Amino acid sequence: MECDRGADGGRPPYNARVSERRRDWLICIGLFLVSALARIPFRSEHIFHGDSYGLAAGAMYTLTAHPPGFIGYCALVRVAYLFAGDLNAGFLIVNILSTGLATALAYLVGRHMFDRTAGLIAAVLYATSLDVSYFAPVALTYAAEGAFATAAALTGWMAVKRRSFAWLVAHSAVLAIGGSVRQTTLAFLLPLWLWIVWRSVPKWWQRGVAAVVLFLVVSTWSGPNAERLAKYWDQADVSYFESVYKLQVAMEQYYDSAQFGAPEYSKPEPRFHWPLVELGVALWNEVSPPAADAPREVRMASVSNALRMIGYQTAKLLFYLAVAMGIATFFVLLSLRRKVRTSIGFERWVFLILWILPAAGFFALNHLGAWGYLLIFLAGLCAIAAHAIVVLFSARGRVVVTTIIAVVNVAVFVFMRPLPETTDRNRLLNIALLQYGAPGIRMHYARARSSAFNADPRQLAQDCLTDECLEVLLKKDFHLPAELQPVKPFSDR
Repeated sequence: MECDRGADGGRPPYNARVSERRRDWLICIGLFLVSALARIPFRSEHIFHGDSYGLAAGAMYTLTAHPPGFIGYCALVRVAYLFAGDLNAGFLIVNILSTGLATALAYLVGRHMFDRTAGLIAAVLYATSLDVSYFAPVALTYAAEGAFATAAALTGWMAVKRRSFAWLVAHSAVLAIGGSVRQTTLAFLLPLWLWIVWRSVPKWWQRGVAAVVLFLVVSTWSGPNAERLAKYWDQADVSYFESVYKLQVAMEQYYDSAQFGAPEYSKPEPRFHWPLVELGVALWNEVSPPAADAPREVRMASVSNALRMIGYQTAKLLFYLAVAMGIATFFVLLSLRRKVRTSIGFERWVFLILWILPAAGFFALNHLGAWGYLLIFLAGLCAIAAHAIVVLFSARGRVVVTTIIAVVNVAVFVFMRPLPETTDRNRLLNIALLQYGAPGIRMHYARARSSAFNADPRQLAQDCLTDECLEVLLKKDFHLPAELQPVKPFSDR
């Protein structure tokens, strides 16, 4: 609900605007506190994901994790670790605070894009999403990306809504900083940034300043990120881009990644990990056959395999989008109805599409790993669903519908648990979905297809997870230099 207009039909009176801002601040603080505090009872006791191990090395030793580095996230966790005195607690502090912040930002996105009611509903949908609930209390990067990506979207919309140079500069800085936390934030939101730059300000010098701000802020972290990756993580004399290529685009694979099911293992061989790249290479091979000494993934590129992988990735994306949104998925679809679609308006639709589709398209056509990736645009989907609820229901109906969605989301998170691993079917159900609840966190259950038949349901193959043991094992397992010393928390100095 917007505040009343002034007598001249223009902006509301100054006192009314101050009152509205004060109300929004109070709502944001309340949402932040409730969303953050609600995660504490479900916090993990120690790290148990494979990627958490590399991130722990970054926070404790190298300030970067495995490529592409995540230097901003490792820095945040290191600061939290210095004060908390416990590495896992450092991860949780960053992620829980990020989740609370993202919830408040989701409110502001809905509030400024539509109205206060839509903002409140969007915040509830975001805070109770199974995607948010699972990744908030575990040692992974996705909760922090959700906060920075939503902040970038909010500042970008304010720049467009107000045609504001100041908001454009803020948006560019936030997006650039977010890229240090997870580089995917910068990559996937760059098309949105380009549109915001063009739409929000009319003068080329203003657009140039925004580009300079983005470039300068990215430069402050990208150089050290690349240098530390080369120094600590690349065990061969390869460039930054080559290391990313070998880890992401083409990598050693030992089971068919083009379909979901019990994996049939084979000898590890280089294969394309991104099917759209394989499709392009395979089509080019038809025009210009590869040389006999070309990399194996190039020589073996297959159109049919690439299309199968794209089909699998698309199905996986749609499945996890439905899981992340829960019942609210129906209201995202209902936003395409004429009544809702036209009420959103052209400019909002362009903004939302550029926020959501670049990342979603990449996930469908190339790679969707952990479904925490979806947090980069989850707040946008929540805003769309919230607006549809506002348009389609009365005030009482909105409360009822939002409450039902939230209760179901919370119940699924609290009670959903992995099945006994007595059959392949149970293992696959656990991998696909059932591990992503509070019981799975308590069990330290983290199955991936690559570890489907391991005896230990965790992705980490060792039990020594205290900070003292991690200091020794991280240095040994990642072949870190003998002279490199771990960061010590303030309490140990």
